[in-house]
Amino acid sequence: MDMSRLNRMHLPFLSNPDVLHMGLNEVREESWLEIKSLRNSFKNKIELIENFSHEILFENYEFQLANIKFFETLKTYLSTYYENEYKFKNQSIDIYLDDFSSQINSSKKTNLELMSSLIPEDILILVPESENYILRSAAVFSPSNWDLKSKINNAINSNQNKEISKQIIECEKCGVFVDQDLLVEKNKKFYCSENCSNP
Repeated sequence: MDMSRLNRMHLPFLSNPDVLHMGLNEVREESWLEIKSLRNSFKNKIELIENFSHEILFENYEFQLANIKFFETLKTYLSTYYENEYKFKNQSIDIYLDDFSSQINSSKKTNLELMSSLIPEDILILVPESENYILRSAAVFSPSNWDLKSKINNAINSNQNKEISKQIIECEKCGVFVDQDLLVEKNKKFYCSENCSNP
């Protein structure tokens, strides 16, 4: 077996390369965003923001505080884990990736436009209200069969979220999260596989 493959974070192996582990693993904080050589992706996003912002961005100005908080958190994250790639200045933000560099004039863009220009991921700002989370702002660059404007200001029912969380359980041994229907139960403890359930 090619042991160099084991260093790749997306392969479902733990310490034992011969055992396939299924389920969700915790993602390390420095890997939350996939900042990599994405020259075309960033160029395309910036072009979309400049020419089609009315179709891909929606900001609810009544909830601007949520956008501001998220932008501050994103700046802290990028400054911590990608200090060589992102330079935040008074009037601009400089991006230096392997095959792409750009300077964004931060004084002429909204917080959502800035956040969208900095990372490859889409952004959804959900604001808690009563028992629900409401989609208040979003930047979606490649929606699959749905319209952003139809989703804005709609609730994501928290009862659905609670039901989903009841179905996913953490393995007692390795910490992987698995659907409860796939768990192995031994001595009132839950495991992701027979291998983990054996002492």
